[in-house]
Parts: sequence; structure tokens; C-alpha cells
Amino acid sequence: MSSGPPPPLHEPTQRLLEGLLPRAADALSWAELGPALRALWPGAFEPEDPAHRDRPLALWGLAGLRMARAHGGLWFPHREVVGGAAVGFPGTAEVYLPPPALDALLGSGKLEEGLDRAEHALGERLARGLPVTGAPRTKADFQCLFDAGQMQVLALDVSGLERLLRFTPEVLLDALFDAGAVTRPDLAPLALRHVFEPLARLPPEIPLGLHAASAPRLLEDLALLFAGSAFTLPVAEELWIDVALPLLKVMPGGDAASGMGAAPAGGRDALERLLATADASEGPAGFLGFFSAAEVHPVLPELPVASAPRLFQVSTEALKVRLSALDEPALRRAHRRLAAPGPDAPGPDELFEEGLGLLAELAAAAQAARAPGHVLGVRRMTVDQARVDERHRGLGLALRGMLARASGEPG
Repeated sequence: MSSGPPPPLHEPTQRLLEGLLPRAADALSWAELGPALRALWPGAFEPEDPAHRDRPLALWGLAGLRMARAHGGLWFPHREVVGGAAVGFPGTAEVYLPPPALDALLGSGKLEEGLDRAEHALGERLARGLPVTGAPRTKADFQCLFDAGQMQVLALDVSGLERLLRFTPEVLLDALFDAGAVTRPDLAPLALRHVFEPLARLPPEIPLGLHAASAPRLLEDLALLFAGSAFTLPVAEELWIDVALPLLKVMPGGDAASGMGAAPAGGRDALERLLATADASEGPAGFLGFFSAAEVHPVLPELPVASAPRLFQVSTEALKVRLSALDEPALRRAHRRLAAPGPDAPGPDELFEEGLGLLAELAAAAQAARAPGHVLGVRRMTVDQARVDERHRGLGLALRGMLARASGEPG
């Protein structure tokens, strides 16, 4: 039997199970569970009511638990869904995710119908499916494929994006074939399937920009392929939150009204406070917690910022003063004194050096983003996508030139 849901789903789910019928978790359909849920949670769901805030967590914990037990699934970290966890089914490429609008379902009369339908559809796919060679089998495998925990900052050419959205899937597929990236539809390399397969399923003659609502992830991937430059390395979001961005807060300068907050006084005391803090994260917003809401925007109107965005732009103003004031040698000397007071002690630790390296890459991306027609973009991706993009970055340059020639526009 599969283990129960992880924190923060575990406790709300246990309370829900204790309040329901003994056989509710596995033996009853959602239609049968409905009356018991309404008796346990009377009245309309109010997202702002503190007494109601655990309801989505408990409901998703119960839904995931039922499918994990029924089909041998396992829980794995997935920061884009409620509770930060999803259910994967080893030997397949299937995952069970909560409905995107779980709060809305809780407040409607369609809760049981929506969850019954989701369970039935996934159960049918699992029953029909055959084992997949190389399919994920462990929590780590599923997290690498589905949890967008890697962050990358880059410059984006907005005019290039606007051109891209005017092309049709047919033209883009022809460009992929002509560039030699794909020789036959059934032989698309695994590294490009996240682009090629959804592109091949779209109506071939409708411009790409009209598909934003139905294929947002595809548009984001193509945007990076065709319009990205001056990339930082994709690294775990925690490295940005806990090491790189807090180093900017040690520097003097910056705008106290900015979402990045007022910089503390510089010098040894500030650096000592930073290095003594095990977790410099600014809450559930993660990376975005370092920017105010007014500093985060869609890259284009056709690419709306969702509740868990994969691609968005941020203001360079919040970074400009801090990056220009960054004194890398002084920070390294201060860190060496704090971390290694003895004469024979080792130099700066690896994480500190990685943080400084990321800031140097960030400064280069921010500089490139100040070119006309460019913006500073931030992208979330999975570990698997990060590996793919590193191998195929050159393909984007070839395709941009090919499409520019096909359209008669400058590259």
C-alpha cells in the first residue's frame, strides 16, 4: 500500500479521514462521499476564512491518497500544485495532479463530478497503458521530469517573440525538419518531444499566437528557443533564494520601496547576519518574493502569467543599483574572514562561490535586457528540461535565421 501524503498535506488529510466514514477513503465514490463532506464542512467555502484554508489541502490529500492506493502510485515534490506534492505512477509517464481550480470546485456544486471524472479518466489511461522504457520509477525520477524547481534568468527579444507568434505550426514544423532536428514525426528525439509533439497536434494553418490558451507551455518553450539570449545557468530555485539574491541585499544602495526591500547596512555585521541565516527565503512566493507585484509581468499579453508561471519578465530597476554596487572581491574577503578565522583555514565555500557566479551571470543578462526591444525574463523549468535546453540551444539560433529568411524579415 502506498504511503500517505507528505507535509503539508498529511495533517489536514488525517483530520478529514477521521471526520469521514471509516470506509470513505477507498471504498466510496466521490458521489457517495459528497454528503459526508458537506456534513463535515457545512456552508459555502470561503478562501479568506482561516478555518477553511486547510480544505483544499485535505481534499487534494484524500484524492491523491485514493489514486495512490488504487494504482500503486507514490507522492513526489511538485511546487506548482496545492500542497507542493503530486502522485506519480512508476513505470508510466502518468501523474495525478489536483484540478487547477480546486478552490473554485470547493465553492461549486460540481466538486464530486469533477473529481470522479478525473479519477475515471486517469484510471482508464493506467489500465490501457503499457510499461514505458525509461519511464520514471522513483520520487527523484518524477521530480526531475515534472517539478519546475530550476530557475534561469535571461534576456528576451520581444520583437522576435512577436514574429514567432505570427508563424503557423506548419511553418515551424517545416523549419524543424529543414534544420535537421527532426527527420520523421515518429523519430523526433526525446530531447525535442516537449516541443515537437504538441506542435504537431495543433491545427497547422492557425497562427501560433492564437493557441496561447490551449498550449501555454508550448509557447513558453518556443519563446525560449527562438528569442532567448544571455542565459544564466539553470540552478535550483533554493540556490537563488538562499544564496545568490540575499547577497544583493548585503550591498549598499537599492530602493527601499522595491519588492527587494531596503538593503541592510553593509559591512561585516550585515554579511555575518546573512551567512548565519540558514534559510533566507521570503515565504511561499520563493524567487518572486524578491520582487514586488508591480515588477512582475507577462512577457507578452499572449503569454499570461498564471498562478504558477514558467516564463515571465521582471523589472531590471530593482536589480540595477544593487548589481552596479556589487563588490565581489570585498564580499569574498569578508566571507573568508567570517568563515575561516584561523590562518590555516580553507577559503570561501562552494555555495558562496556559486552564488557570486550566478550574480555575475545575472548582471550579464540584465545588461543584455537593456538593449532595445528586450526584457529581462525568468524561467522555471524541470531538471529534465534544463538538460535538454543545454544540448539544443544552438538549434534556436539556426531556426531563427531560417524563419527570418522564410518571412523576408531581418533576423
